Amino acid sequence: MFRIAGIAFAITLSATIARAEDLEPLKAQYYELSGACRIGELNGQAISQAESEKACADLDPIGKKLQAAGQCWDSSEQVWDKCPVTN
Repeated sequence: MFRIAGIAFAITLSATIARAEDLEPLKAQYYELSGACRIGELNGQAISQAESEKACADLDPIGKKLQAAGQCWDSSEQVWDKCPVTN
């Protein structure tokens, strides 16, 4: 029984580690879309209103993935980072 629990824990731990490594590209995507959403520019180029609206719509699912991975949008609303531990 303990062997099964240990294996399950190891699989969960390795999945968490893999997920943590995948967060940086996801954060970069969020930051890029955030700029497109807020200021209507992507890679320094002006984009259409429709493209800006699509960028805004795409932010929510990415934000949910980051939150599910234990990330929080900081109080300055500029950086995703590991959520603080609270009681």
